[in-house]
Amino acid sequence: MPNRVVVLGGGASGLAAAWKLADRGVAVDVIEAAPQVGGLAATIPVDGYRLDVGPHSFFSDDEAVLGAVLDLFDGHMPRRPRSVRLRMDGKKLAYPLDAADLVRKLGAMTGLRCFASYAVERVRPPYRGRGAEDSDLSVEQWGARHFGRHLFELFFRPYTEQFWNMPCAALSHDVIPTSKKMSFFKTLRLLLMPKLDGADLSLAERELLPSWYPENGFGAICERIAATIRQSGGRIHLNRPVVGIARRRGAECVVRTRTPEDEVMEFPCDFVVSTIPLNELPGLLSPAAPNGVTEAANRLDFLSLVVLYLVTNKDPILECQYEYSLGNAYNRISETNKFSPFTSPEGENLLGIEFSCRYGDSVWQSTEEQLFEQCIDPLRKEGVVMGHEVRDLLVVKARHVYPLFALGYREPLRTILDYVASLGNVRVVGRAGSFEYLDADQCFKKGFALADEITRT
Repeated sequence: MPNRVVVLGGGASGLAAAWKLADRGVAVDVIEAAPQVGGLAATIPVDGYRLDVGPHSFFSDDEAVLGAVLDLFDGHMPRRPRSVRLRMDGKKLAYPLDAADLVRKLGAMTGLRCFASYAVERVRPPYRGRGAEDSDLSVEQWGARHFGRHLFELFFRPYTEQFWNMPCAALSHDVIPTSKKMSFFKTLRLLLMPKLDGADLSLAERELLPSWYPENGFGAICERIAATIRQSGGRIHLNRPVVGIARRRGAECVVRTRTPEDEVMEFPCDFVVSTIPLNELPGLLSPAAPNGVTEAANRLDFLSLVVLYLVTNKDPILECQYEYSLGNAYNRISETNKFSPFTSPEGENLLGIEFSCRYGDSVWQSTEEQLFEQCIDPLRKEGVVMGHEVRDLLVVKARHVYPLFALGYREPLRTILDYVASLGNVRVVGRAGSFEYLDADQCFKKGFALADEITRT
């Protein structure tokens, strides 16, 4: 078992690993570039408001993870029933999709067309070049085959292309964030019998799990984990971007960070856990990674997120916690008071507007006022909020949010992961760290599992 471990990144995965390592007596240092722990699961305090990086709820189909997190709050984390809608062509649809709701709002003919187009797809020959396990399919190929062309064109293509700002033909079907993807008949089963029946759940099934939300923001979970790490003797260093990872003879590593005073601080260790973006890791290593690895890193990228928060006295704003939106510049809107009224000063509320983008593009560089101009007209027309009801604007930006699974991404990903595995005492974990789509509970689970692996070495 290593004597000292340095964890790069104080998000959900890194903190989970550090939590279990410190609890087992391992000396742990967590290095976090931001001024607070949590990463994408952080809550950011701004002028009396507590802003999440988009709407979050805590839920899990893993009893060990669920119990560990709820125990942090002594069983007093408020349980919040989730309510989600999908807005399309001015209609608000229940999500996950409900059969009666669909028929009532879209008409019985739509359902018949969906079924007929699915039947047509099932009798067509497989796509040329298709692997036995659909391993190389685009979203368009996979979606049309498994949902039918009509249902795919109705729901899945518009939202996918709006969200990723890429054609479905250029995206791997891995962008669908589930380990057990939905098929047409699985969708029908959910429509008619919304019942959970397994541990490996689809995205829509996970939406049906019971959920919890801390009073002071989702980031309170990571803040309590950080406190537990400190109580066990671990150390957490904030505002410390990593500038290098030197591997020396034997098992020794030295992690170099930069302090707020612009000084370099070193952390010797015999094991490194990295949750920093996988495409940035090779450039930090010394001795330098092979050219093929750095070239592979340049082929991976992330989708970024900008969340504009509208400060208003309007309460309630929505009929649900959050709402997916088709056909607008933004992808989702959420009302923070429906998660917890303590995220805003008394008498106020926040409406979160989410824009997916690429780092450095026009959306990323837009001011709060420019983002507001892009969203206020559809919000007003849909009766969500009027311009005069908005008192102030706040913004949260996150760069490495969604791994970009463009067709062909698997080869460079495997190149990097194989190289990291060859190092022996460096492991990667987490959404950005291992380049996989994970919810917070899945990050905790992976962090726990990695701690188990490390302590067995």
